[in-house]
Amino acid sequence: AGCTAIDSAFIDVIPLPEAPLLISPADGESLVIAPIELTWEMAAEADEYYIIVDGDTIATTSLTNATFYDAVCGGSYSWFVIAHNECGDSASDVWDFYIRPCSGPSANIIEPMPDTWSSCIDQNIVIAISDSDGIEPATVRLTVNTATYIVDGTTLTWDGTYLRFIPPIDWTNGQLVTVCLDSVDDIYGNPLEGSLCWDFYIDLSPPHFWGEFPTGTVPTDIDYIGFHLEDTLSGLDTNSISAVISIGIDEYTYTVGYGIEFLGDSFWIDVSGIGFMPGDTVEVCVSATDTTDYCADNELDTCWTFFIEGCDLVAYACEDAYTV
Repeated sequence: AGCTAIDSAFIDVIPLPEAPLLISPADGESLVIAPIELTWEMAAEADEYYIIVDGDTIATTSLTNATFYDAVCGGSYSWFVIAHNECGDSASDVWDFYIRPCSGPSANIIEPMPDTWSSCIDQNIVIAISDSDGIEPATVRLTVNTATYIVDGTTLTWDGTYLRFIPPIDWTNGQLVTVCLDSVDDIYGNPLEGSLCWDFYIDLSPPHFWGEFPTGTVPTDIDYIGFHLEDTLSGLDTNSISAVISIGIDEYTYTVGYGIEFLGDSFWIDVSGIGFMPGDTVEVCVSATDTTDYCADNELDTCWTFFIEGCDLVAYACEDAYTV
């Protein structure tokens, strides 16, 4: 009789790995600069994973996380994970993440500019602050003459573009004001680099006037009228100086270069051609300003009067020629 042989064959079928499900960074997430931890869920049937960032394989691992070390400030990246086994590969979705800019806010002085003079008794301090991500107002610290202020909506305000300091008390004449923007961060904590500091000055007084001549009663043959002017704060604007000499209804107007001469703080006018008459009353009015940079210049407007002596009255007494 014949014999029958029976055998069995077993085939182990290995499926492709499942596609990994990404966890973090979330798609479209914005991150602070640091080594970026990439994570995903374990894929069934996967032996290992290839991690792809911007087209480059940055790691091969059997774990479900990897670290990306090459992120740069302001960079944007796409990433995905390939699950692999001996039968083939399955890829995850492609996600993107972004690295926030690393630079902090920038600040620029609007007013008053460094080393300028203001005649505003309530001169405001205005600084423009910009940052592409926005600033965090709670981080602002502004020091004005040793006092430090925070944004309170009253003394120190922020409108999204300008930081404005409104002095709680009026400035004083001749005051030096020192300002420092000590700190301000953007919404991600990036700080202002360094600090922004400067000085400005307050001038609330007009030029100083003294030493006018002549005064009192003088003879008719005067040749010069003069006075002294100076401004020790913002400085005297010589182009603003004018003098008006009034004699009755007649007026004579002089300016620097047109009748007024000067040397240092001494100013004079040659009046030899006027021809004063005995008994004249002469009024001289002088105006001048200083040279402030903010608000109107402080203006001097002052007058004095002198007199031209009159004629001597001569009387003669004669003896009566008629006798009785």
